[in-house]
Amino acid sequence: MIAAVGAYAGSVLAAVAYLASNGWFGANDLPAMLVYSLPLAVLVYIAGSLLDGRRPGWRYAGALVIGPLLGFLVYVAVALLLGGWIMAFSFPVLFCWLFGGLFGLTLAAWMPQRRTWPVAMSLAVFAVLALFRVNAYARAPEPRIALYLKPHASPEEIQMVWEHVIGRPSESGQGFDLLEGISGAGVSGYAGDQPILTVSFWKRTSRHSRDSLTALIRQSPLVERVVAVPSSDTTGVRTSVSY
Repeated sequence: MIAAVGAYAGSVLAAVAYLASNGWFGANDLPAMLVYSLPLAVLVYIAGSLLDGRRPGWRYAGALVIGPLLGFLVYVAVALLLGGWIMAFSFPVLFCWLFGGLFGLTLAAWMPQRRTWPVAMSLAVFAVLALFRVNAYARAPEPRIALYLKPHASPEEIQMVWEHVIGRPSESGQGFDLLEGISGAGVSGYAGDQPILTVSFWKRTSRHSRDSLTALIRQSPLVERVVAVPSSDTTGVRTSVSY
């Protein structure tokens, strides 16, 4: 039971820590986190009971492997339930549940033999440091490029860029889809009489794929030049989570 409570509290506190470091943007999502973290507590309770009575080495190994796995399973289940809305959370729920699962089962491994506290403390420190790193990754801006369109580009030509340069007509026949690897785009301003579109790539898009997409975009006669946006430039960057 202590392990289950620890997993639940650890997940929620991980979300709170992220919100605190991000100016409390999206704090209204916490009530949903309180609800969707309950299955993790149940799974950790069951896993902790199965690990009970085993040797300390096996318990800690189980905590290190099974704990994050349970967090991942909860993430998949909630993603299947919510669909794309899973990305609407203002904190990285995946990392919160991975941390909660590991923390809860670490408690389950430590409680029967408290003299093993150095191992438990090492795992806890590892979990906190890992959470800090992955939260920084989730908060970092996505790789971006700025498209400087040809001078005096008309609204129709700008729409052509959206639909035929960084996107393609949808298979459904309605609207268009962004090219694979591109997470979003938007008009970010003007340089004189040149419209500027800022295009963002998913973080999981490889460097090779980003370079290929950039080369493809450069071929358009509607695009005069393409400039990489430095990660230090946070102008117009959304504060929501990005994996």
